[in-house]
Amino acid sequence: GSLLRMGATRAHQVMALTLVIRHIPRPVLLPELPKIFPLTLQELQVFSTSDQPEVKLAILEMIDSVIPDVSDLFGEHLPTLVPVLLNLTTYRSSMRVRIGSLRVLRALTILPYFKLHPFKREVITQLAGPLDDKKREVRKEAVQCRNVWFLLGEQVQQ
Repeated sequence: GSLLRMGATRAHQVMALTLVIRHIPRPVLLPELPKIFPLTLQELQVFSTSDQPEVKLAILEMIDSVIPDVSDLFGEHLPTLVPVLLNLTTYRSSMRVRIGSLRVLRALTILPYFKLHPFKREVITQLAGPLDDKKREVRKEAVQCRNVWFLLGEQVQQ
């Protein structure tokens, strides 16, 4: 009983944190991100099958906004982060979550190629689903994201 309550309390604390994150100034957030990010990643995983679109969206927006500043942190978490993001690209309850996950996947491509290469084929394959989404905005974002991943590691000929 009490262990279950502790888990529920922790889940509520993390949920509250993720909803407050969007209002925290960047200079305050960035140094704390290595501590906060694993919790928010757990939140994306734990609630990946329940209806918590506002929490997911807050986390996705936070990740998207800070990737350029702390790309090393996200590079460490790619084996967990990429599958979670791919799962959210087909999240039925919210078009905004689907778009947010596609934007984060696209933003991750600033990471060094050697870190992304193990995920390239899976990402390109899994993004075929959002290409057929019923919402045009999701399809548009999926096309842009898939194109960026497809071109990873390719030399641009001029």
